[in-house]
Amino acid sequence: MAMDAAEKLSIGGGLASKVKNIDGIRGILKKSADQITNEKGADLEKNAKEDGVSYAQTLISEVPTRKDKMKVEVLGIRKWEKRFKEASIDEERFLKQKSKVEWLAEGDNNTAFFHKSLKSRNHRSRIDVIMDGGGCIYEGENVQKAFVTHDENFLGVKGDISLTPTPDLFQKRLDSGIANLMIRPITDEEVRKAIGCGASVLVIMRSLTDFTRMSGLVPSTPKSTIFFCNVPDHTRLAILNIIPFVEGSLPVKYLGVPLIASRLIYKDCKVLVEKMEGRITNWKNKWLSFAGRLQLIGSVLSALYIYWASVFILPKRVVADLEAKMRRFFWSQGSVSQGKAKVSWKSVCLPKTEGGLGIRRIGDMNTALMSHHIWSLLSKRKSIWVDWIYSYRLSNCQFWECNIPQNCCWSWRKILMIRPMVRQYLWYKLGNGTNVSAW
Repeated sequence: MAMDAAEKLSIGGGLASKVKNIDGIRGILKKSADQITNEKGADLEKNAKEDGVSYAQTLISEVPTRKDKMKVEVLGIRKWEKRFKEASIDEERFLKQKSKVEWLAEGDNNTAFFHKSLKSRNHRSRIDVIMDGGGCIYEGENVQKAFVTHDENFLGVKGDISLTPTPDLFQKRLDSGIANLMIRPITDEEVRKAIGCGASVLVIMRSLTDFTRMSGLVPSTPKSTIFFCNVPDHTRLAILNIIPFVEGSLPVKYLGVPLIASRLIYKDCKVLVEKMEGRITNWKNKWLSFAGRLQLIGSVLSALYIYWASVFILPKRVVADLEAKMRRFFWSQGSVSQGKAKVSWKSVCLPKTEGGLGIRRIGDMNTALMSHHIWSLLSKRKSIWVDWIYSYRLSNCQFWECNIPQNCCWSWRKILMIRPMVRQYLWYKLGNGTNVSAW
C-alpha cells in the first residue's frame, strides 16, 4: 500500500497534493507498523516501526521547503521500505532459531504451525518432575525449590581447607627398611646393568624403527657394527639376538682405513695384504701372459694401497709383503709354478724411459702421496686439518724449522720426518715478502 501511494505521489499534481499524499502514506505506514507490532510483539519490528514513522514525519515536515526537489518523497519512502524488509528478515531468522523447526516454506514465521511449534518447544523444555540425590521426588513449583536447595548445598557451603593431613589419609605405608632401600645410592654396577640390559636395546630398536618410518631412511645392516667392552658373554649374545648388526672389533674403520692415533702396525694393515692375496689367487689359474700380468699389476694391484698410502706411512714390513706378492705374481707360470725372476725387481720398477716397465715402488709412492699433506700446509689449503695444524702445532714456529715433539701423534711425527726428502724438490719465488721471507 505504501508503494502504491508513493507511485501516485510521483505522478503530476502540485506541492499541496503531494503533501496530502504524503499524509496518506504516513497513515498507511503507521497503521502497518501498529499492526505488525500487535501481531509480532518483537523488539526488531518495534524498532523498524519507530524508525519508519519518525522518518515519515521528518519527510512531511521538510517537503514544503524543498520546492526544487519534487521526487525526494518517493526516494525516502523506498528507503524506509528497504529498512522495513531488512527488519522483517531479521525477525524471521530470530523466530526460526527460537522455534528450532524446519520451515515448510518461506515466510512461515506468523502461521499457526509456527506458534504451535513454539509452544511444543516450550513444553518439551519444561521440567515437571525431578529427583534429588536422596531419592525425594519434587513436582510443580517444588521443582524450582529443589534446584535452589541443591545449588545452596553444593556451592554455598564452605569446605574444610585445612592443610593438616588426617591419620586416615595414608592407609598403606612402607616399613623403614623398604623405604631406606628405595632411597639408597645407585651403584655403577646397577647403571651398567640398566644400560646394557635387553630392555634398553629394545628401546633403541624401536627408536630406529620410528626414525625409519618418519624419515624413510633405512640403516645399512652390512655397514653397521656394534662394539662390546667388558660385557659378559650371556649379555653379549642376548644383545646380538635383538640387534641385526654384526659385532665389530677395534680399531674402528672409516672408508676401509683404521681410525687410530697411535703407531700403525702390521696387524692393522693385515686386511690390505689379505685383499691383495685374494686378488692374485683368483688370477693364477687364468694362464695370463707377461703383458697381461703387467697390466693387472699396474691397474688393479697398485690401486689397492693408494688410499692407505695417502693417509699413513705404511710399515716397512707391509711394503715388503705387498711388493713380494706383486713380484711372485709377475714371474709366476700358472697356479703351480712360482717362476724364476729374470731381472731384479728394482730394475723392473724403473720408468720406461730408463729401461724399466713403469711399475711404481710402494715405498716411493707412499712418500710422494704423504708429501701432498706438506704441500697443503705450505699452500694453506682451505681445510679443517690445515687450520688445526697451524693453530696447535705450528702456532710458535715454522714448518721447516720446528723440532719433532715427543708428545705428538705418530702420523704428524712421520710427516715431519720426510721433510728433508721433500725440501730438495721445493722452490720459492720471492715477491713482496707476504709469503716468503728472504731474511
